[in-house]
Amino acid sequence: MSAAVPIPYGYCHCGCGQRTHVASRSDSSKGWLKGEPIKYVNGHHHQAGEPYVIDAAGCWVWQRLRNASGYGRMSRGLAHRVYYEERVGPIPDEMHLDHLCRNRACVNPDHLEPVTAQENARRSARTKLSLNQAAAIRALRGKMSAQVIAERYGVTTGPIYAIWKGKTWVA
Repeated sequence: MSAAVPIPYGYCHCGCGQRTHVASRSDSSKGWLKGEPIKYVNGHHHQAGEPYVIDAAGCWVWQRLRNASGYGRMSRGLAHRVYYEERVGPIPDEMHLDHLCRNRACVNPDHLEPVTAQENARRSARTKLSLNQAAAIRALRGKMSAQVIAERYGVTTGPIYAIWKGKTWVA
């Protein structure tokens, strides 16, 4: 199971992403401590409704707190990982969940696949090279300069050297 991602200090614990107020007095029955943020925005302790909506593509789009990368957050961890483990089972060690739908806010377990970190990076929307292109780049080592190859494939020399050194796109 993934490590729990704590709710940031001063934010609602329901996962909505709203800031909470500072308690003006201590009240042990409510869990308030004077001068400290309360845990929930008024009415959010038992938030009604689903935490996601289903879009036309079948994505379960997370409606609550998201991290800076766009992944849903819960008090128990990243929402997509929690939903996957609850409905499918444990995620194997050292595996990442790839969003097959390319929607980071999606928590639909049918849209998630456990893959290695390397495979997840290969599938990334930001990846400019394919496995076949990487093989061709590897074959060009010593025949062309990294700069010429990089220009041919529309990338910088960094990915070319990484392929040559076996750091990425390992065959």
